[in-house]
Amino acid sequence: MGPDPLGRRPGGWVAGLVLVATMAAPAAAGFNDLLQVICDVDNFIVTGCDVTHDGLTFVHTVAVSPDDKHVYFCSSLGDTGQKESLSAYGRAVDGTLTLIDQEIEDSGGVTTLRSCRGVAVSPDGKHVYTAALSDSAVTWFQRVTSMVSPDFGKLSFTAGDAIVSGGPGGHLAGANAVVVSPDDKHVYVAGRSGDSVAVYSRDATTGDLTHLETEFDGIAGVDGLDAPEDLAFSPDGKHLYVASENDNAVAVFARDANAASATFGRLTFLEARFDGVAGADGLDNASRVALDPSGANVYVAGQRGSAAGDWFAVFARNTNAGSPDFGRLTLLQSFQSTALVVSVECTGVGPSDSAIAVSPNGLFVAVAQPFFGALATFSRAADGRLTLVEAICDELLLDNDDIGAISDLAPSADGKHLYSAGGPFSLLSVIDYECDSPNVDLTLSSQSISTAKSETACRSITLGPDYDVLAAGSLTATAPRISIASEVSFVGEASLINAVP
Repeated sequence: MGPDPLGRRPGGWVAGLVLVATMAAPAAAGFNDLLQVICDVDNFIVTGCDVTHDGLTFVHTVAVSPDDKHVYFCSSLGDTGQKESLSAYGRAVDGTLTLIDQEIEDSGGVTTLRSCRGVAVSPDGKHVYTAALSDSAVTWFQRVTSMVSPDFGKLSFTAGDAIVSGGPGGHLAGANAVVVSPDDKHVYVAGRSGDSVAVYSRDATTGDLTHLETEFDGIAGVDGLDAPEDLAFSPDGKHLYVASENDNAVAVFARDANAASATFGRLTFLEARFDGVAGADGLDNASRVALDPSGANVYVAGQRGSAAGDWFAVFARNTNAGSPDFGRLTLLQSFQSTALVVSVECTGVGPSDSAIAVSPNGLFVAVAQPFFGALATFSRAADGRLTLVEAICDELLLDNDDIGAISDLAPSADGKHLYSAGGPFSLLSVIDYECDSPNVDLTLSSQSISTAKSETACRSITLGPDYDVLAAGSLTATAPRISIASEVSFVGEASLINAVP
């Protein structure tokens, strides 16, 4: 057994000062407060939401611009009033959204948005890419990036800015998800019916794509790509992770990230982790995948139905570039929502993708469970393991109606808000993700320190059997002093005592 998070040795104590902090436990940190819910005008299910917008029928995916100023939603179905659309919303300081633009199927030259199921904003913010399942197409739109322009955040389409490749062997058959590499150089598209991942080089000025290669399930040793649903890159751009529903798997590809290489951007299959095989678990109907900002962990969520089954899995990612296992995964945890208190008296919407998102600071992971109508917040430990902090649910379709429908989540870059696509209810929502627990008084005392600090408790880290630390920042103990960074508070009694020989 190794040292605890403050360095205390088994049977001994951490070297440092005597610290005693005693106080009553504060109220639980409050997450997931609804700020705004926007419904399609043809939606007659949810009450109490803004129903002035059209083109939101079964909004399947959501993406936030890198500058944190705009949020983009893609609808996967048309209705009697409007066909499928890509909707652009301006983001206010308080996180609320205002519709500023829509690109609509069969309007303005756009003809490749049928069953739009994927949306991504390039890291440079210049383009928005969509993946349309029925059209087997990837489409790109120019985004206005000038903050002084009255059209800031709006989109424009140029004839020819789309690639269609369906049918047997098509590179984009059943295009289902799209992601742009962190270096802005390439775009990757998952083909659900093609069991494929297509690779394109990207012109950063025009957004134009040029096909480089396609990885197909069952060809050249590739596995784990039966019905790929989602894609996610490691922050270093060296690995691509693919969640595949029919294979109950996450596939791992190495990406050539060397711009001077002749194979720059191409993929090499590394491994596939299948549910119930070689120690992997929690991957049943894998449909969403996300990584933490450091790239140390991979989180995979599944599509949940009525029967008890997997909700999501937590993997450690090998980050040693010199290791032959670089990029490969090791299971840390697997979760079933029925095993946690997140579905009591909740009402969901039927089988749907369970959304998953990691906060930009890496401290929290949000997971939606549409079938049971739940949205849960987990605190993330240093090794990536998760502990449930709070869960809210849709109560018999009377309150928090958007919680019962969430199929995709995207956090704002500042970490203050979550944006959700609620496909089954044809709505989108803004969720306040800031901790709002009351301030607490903390007195630190030792032989050389006597100070007071009032902060907000936002993260729970267990330090031992008798005490916890709630922190959004970090607590460090360095002899002969102790320092507190960012937001920290204590619950119960915490003691740091000089080392005992």
